[in-house]
Amino acid sequence: MGSPRSLRRLPRLLAAAGLLALASLPVTAEARLSPMEKEPDWSRLDVFQKTMTRSEFKLLVDEVYAPDGVFWRYAKLGQNSVTVYSTSAKKRKLWTLEFAPDDRQRQKPPLQFAPDRKIGAEGKPLAGMTICLDPGHIGGDWAKIEERFFQIGDDRPIIEAELNLITCRYLKQKLEALGAKVVMTKDDYEPVTSQRPDDLMDEAQEAYRIWNRRSSGSISARRAARIARGLFYRNAEIKARAALIDKWKPDLTICVHYNASAWGDPGRPRLTGKSRLVNFVHGAYSARELEYDDQKFYMLRNVLDRIYPHEVAAADAIAKQTAAKFRLGPEVYKNWNAVQQVGPNPYVYARNLVANRVFRGPVIFVEGPYMNAKDAYYWMEAGDYEGTKTFNGRKVPNIMKVYADAVAKGIVEYAQGDLFRATKARIESKS
Repeated sequence: MGSPRSLRRLPRLLAAAGLLALASLPVTAEARLSPMEKEPDWSRLDVFQKTMTRSEFKLLVDEVYAPDGVFWRYAKLGQNSVTVYSTSAKKRKLWTLEFAPDDRQRQKPPLQFAPDRKIGAEGKPLAGMTICLDPGHIGGDWAKIEERFFQIGDDRPIIEAELNLITCRYLKQKLEALGAKVVMTKDDYEPVTSQRPDDLMDEAQEAYRIWNRRSSGSISARRAARIARGLFYRNAEIKARAALIDKWKPDLTICVHYNASAWGDPGRPRLTGKSRLVNFVHGAYSARELEYDDQKFYMLRNVLDRIYPHEVAAADAIAKQTAAKFRLGPEVYKNWNAVQQVGPNPYVYARNLVANRVFRGPVIFVEGPYMNAKDAYYWMEAGDYEGTKTFNGRKVPNIMKVYADAVAKGIVEYAQGDLFRATKARIESKS
């Protein structure tokens, strides 16, 4: 769920979007870090030396990962290398990347996924492909804490984690029937992380100090508990899922979500007019995010992993299918630099979320219809039914089956390669 609910909740929503690092920096001469992050081991990126040309690197940074030019505040670009620094003063060096002299002398990058492997067999277009499904949020007893719980009167509550998980279960069946190996980061309503909010009280105090430019001091237990809850489901949970993905090394990860628009006060929710759709790929780092060393590290790792052509091609293919199935237009973002449209498809945006930042390999966030829109609310409220029912003048299966079917068809289109090759060729022609 990606849209804000009210201005009063903006700080929490920025955190939910993976923007916990937006506030001021801690006062320290050491690494400048986001809450719950450790100083990166920059030597882990040395395996990418001479695997990318200067023009390719600059193009990806300028068009996708930091389109406002903010990365260059922290980097010196030479003809044969680029050096990254902790601050805009460029005194504390973090790491240097040596460029390949040209395409012919480029070293082969040690990618975790297998972009050039032959995919597909007769009747099984996804054979040989490993796909990870990440059902967004936790749900169950945690749904209200996550603010992913919507209910009008005595209606059956709509819990996004339930929609996400059931959609992933249907999608898993479809993808396996098409020949893919499918893994899921979770298949219940329990957290993947072993940590709980009570375990993160010290981290909450530190997060508060980071956001408020303080080197010492404490906050009330009530405020610390509220921050700890956010750190639990926004940071600890996603890091635990990232550890699984590091182990599995999937060719593609799909983070399944449903969206929502502003619905007013929790006690008096309201329906909005019409849903819109969007898919997110990784990118669009802001100036404040790149003040943090861990954010610089993750950005560079994703640049060097060469995930962008795969992400934008997969997002494009899935967006075409979901738009056709749901008959909905694209999300529109105005005056919000946390998102940037990338490529020609109006449904595909870059966004720096926690999950697509720390998950390795190509990661697509697919956002389904709004939980609180008139065109989808009653459809979702009907639940996981068999057969068809009529909503808005159309006889349709349950919404989770429709969503899963559209995403599966998009993945097949992506795996057949035409979109990926076209995207890769477009990037290479510019660089």
